[in-house]
Amino acid sequence: MTAFYAGILLGRVAGARLTRRPGQTSLLLGLSLAVTLAGLVVLWLPGGPVVALLGLFAAGLGIANQFPLALALTLAAAPGNTDAANARAQLLGGVLVLAAPFLLGSLADHIGMTAGFAIAPLLTALSGLLLHAALRRERLPLPTPR
Repeated sequence: MTAFYAGILLGRVAGARLTRRPGQTSLLLGLSLAVTLAGLVVLWLPGGPVVALLGLFAAGLGIANQFPLALALTLAAAPGNTDAANARAQLLGGVLVLAAPFLLGSLADHIGMTAGFAIAPLLTALSGLLLHAALRRERLPLPTPR
């Protein structure tokens, strides 16, 4: 777990520097998801403890800025209603942080540890696809009413 938290620390320090330029939030969130997914894949490789530590470090590096970047996009999507958007995002984040370990453990108890923990890379990949779809939709012109 030290490698994971070291990755988070380094990711937050790097994120503080990388987010100084405006307009980078979506790109950085996409990169963050890609690094997390790569770390999770490396963690699953049968390469022994050193490979697992590298995977944990990379996963921590990627996870480090996902919530702040996602929150920034959430607030940008709710102009004039940022207080409510922030409150809902914080509430959802808190509930998920509390519930996810229990849900993951229960899933692993029912279908096995390997299959149960496969949900992490699947959810990370799904998040990347949803981000891509949202950005693509944002770039398309809105249809004009007739």
